[in-house]
Formats: sequence, structure tokens, C-alpha cells
Amino acid sequence: MKYIFLAVFFIFFNSYAFSQTLDSEIASLKDQVQVLMNRINELEKDQVQILEQKNNNNLASWAEKTSVAGDLRYRFESIDAAESIHRDRQRIRARVGIKSQPSEDLELGFGLTTGGGNPVSGNQTLDGGFTGKTVTIDYAYFDFDINNTLSIRGGKVSNPFFRPGGHYLIFDNDLKPEGFVFKYDSDSFFGNFGLFQIEERSEAADISMLGAQLGYQYQFANEIDFITGISYYNYDGIKNSCPIFFESGAGNTLLPFEDDSEFRRSCLDGEMDGGEYANDYREIEFFNELSFNLGAHPITIFFDYVTNTEVDKFDTGYATGFSYRDASAPGTWDMAYTYQDLEADAVLGVFSDSDWAGGSTDGRGHNIRGSYILPRGWNLGLNYFINERGFAVGNKRDYNRLMIDFSFRY
Repeated sequence: MKYIFLAVFFIFFNSYAFSQTLDSEIASLKDQVQVLMNRINELEKDQVQILEQKNNNNLASWAEKTSVAGDLRYRFESIDAAESIHRDRQRIRARVGIKSQPSEDLELGFGLTTGGGNPVSGNQTLDGGFTGKTVTIDYAYFDFDINNTLSIRGGKVSNPFFRPGGHYLIFDNDLKPEGFVFKYDSDSFFGNFGLFQIEERSEAADISMLGAQLGYQYQFANEIDFITGISYYNYDGIKNSCPIFFESGAGNTLLPFEDDSEFRRSCLDGEMDGGEYANDYREIEFFNELSFNLGAHPITIFFDYVTNTEVDKFDTGYATGFSYRDASAPGTWDMAYTYQDLEADAVLGVFSDSDWAGGSTDGRGHNIRGSYILPRGWNLGLNYFINERGFAVGNKRDYNRLMIDFSFRY
């Protein structure tokens, strides 16, 4: 009996001790689990903070590498052209774009503009019964630096070719060619070589342009800069094709369509009934620019000459002039004068200055322009053309145009 009692007591005591030990271990495990849960919550909070900080850093880094810019221009125009009704009109141009530099050797850009798709103008005339105005892609490009002197730019790009005096003898300032161009720039020499797609047509030959330019720049003593160079622009597929954008050919010589020709049918489908191009265009340009300071005043003098080797008459053009450019702060101003003589087939007219002689070749005359910087970022501009046009068709007539601009950049 004594042994039975001892056995029961031993079993009861061990069960009680085991129960106490188990409860203690369970409580300990619960405490450890709670500690782990607290640590997990802390880690999750830390991870959220790290992600938020990373996102903020990425956003800040993107903002540092990205810029947004644009401008708004309100223009009053008065046009007095012989054999035409006097015109007064109001026009607007609005542009906005974004540029980003993901790396030191790569830049990306995208921009929008008003203008209805005109390749050489973003102006939108205020008319049409208060209807909405068209906005189109102005540029969309990449610019990659291959090395310190060579880069490649592709897409719808700003005009890569140097224009002496900033003048528009061959290409309007608003023109954005589409294709790719290699750009070379060293201390003394610069060059551009590009291939651009103008028209892709299923019913006729494509139209493209190959452009090549080589220039030399030299600085004399006393900050006198001299630039000289030569350019070559070869348009392929122009002759016997439909006019580009403008039915009139923008001053270039046109021939009547052949009856029932494929070209005629395609042009009529595109509402082009002015005829077809009579000539090809292979243009050679020679340019010079001299810049210096007259006292504290920056002066530029330039001369630009172009000839089309594919025609025997109305094949040359030139522009010469000077500018004083010091408009950089409120109260400062600049002014410029140009004389230009551009024969009918010296250049492809659709891409030349959209304001000179009504936006065409076959004109000569003067241009006087200036601007004044107003407070708070506004600019007042004045541009006056005193031109004659119509020499190639034997109908010389006056063309005068006054433009007053109020513009704001941001």
C-alpha cells in the first residue's frame, strides 16, 4: 500500500511539475512571438520608409534632369500686297515642351505647338467662328553623345544646320526636319550630315533630303569671331511630284499635270491641283559670319549665298545683313536688317522663310526687325518686310508686311 501511495504521489508531482514547466514555456514562446511580431512591424515600417525615400529620391533625381519650357506669342499683322485685298489679322502661337537627360550622354525631348501642321509656322489665325485650334507635335527626338565631338540626333528634330546671322534664306526657323543627323563640333571645325524623310508615298516615289555641312570657326584677337563654310542639300524625288503642303509650290516653278497621270490623281486626292514640280533641287550654299563688339555692343555681319545646280535660270539666291543683339534683361533691345534676293528655283520654297515675300521664293527686298524686353518676362517685337515678288512669271509686284508681336517665355 505504501508503494502504491508513493507511486501515485510521484505521478501527481511530476504531472504538476510538467504542467508548470509547459505553462512557463508556452508563456515564454508567446513573449518571443510577440517580440518577433513587433520586430516584423518595425521592419515593415522601415521598408515603407525606405521605399518612400527611394521614390522621393527618384522623383527628385528626375526633376533635376528634366525641364519644361514654352512660349506664347500674340501677333498683329497688316499685309499690303499688290493685286490682293489688304489684310489685317491677329494670330497666336503657343508652344510647350519637355526635355530630360537620363544620363550624361543622352537627351530626350518632346514638344507641342499650334499651327495646324504647317511645316514652317506655328501661327494660328484667330478666325473660324471661335472654333478650337489645332495642336500638333512640334518635336520628338533623342540626342546621344558618341564622344566629346560627335553626336547623333534622331526623330523630329530642330534644324541642325548652321544659319549665318540666324537668317532663313534656305530654312525657316520653325522647320523641324524628320530623320537623323550626325553632328561634329570641335574647337575649329563643325559639321552636320543628315538624312531626312520628307514624303513616303505608296503610289509614287518617296521624297527625301540628304544634307551635309562643313564649317570653320576662328577667333581673332579682341573677341572677333569669324565663321565660314559650305553646305549641300540634295532632294531626291522632287521633280514631277506633287507640291509639298502648299498647292502653289511656294514660288517654285510648276508644270501642268499630264492628263490622267497617276501623279495627277494622287494630287487631286490630296486637293493639290496647282501642277507638279518642274525641277529637282540640289542646292549648294556658301556662308560667312563675322561677330565682334563695338564698344559694349555685340554686332554680327553675315553673307549667305545659295545656288540650285539642277536649273539654268532663276537658280540663285543670297542674303546679307547685320544685327545688334543685346536683348537680355528688361529695358534692353536688339535690331537687325537684311537684304535678300531669292530666285524662284534657288531653293525648295516650302521650307524657306514663311514670312518673306508672302512665304515663297521669287522675291527680293528688305527686312527690318527689332525687339524690346519688357518687365515680367514679356517681349515686344517689330518686323517689317518691304519686298517685291513675281519676277519669274513676269508680274513684278509689291509685297509689304508689318508684324507686331507680344510674347512671353517660361
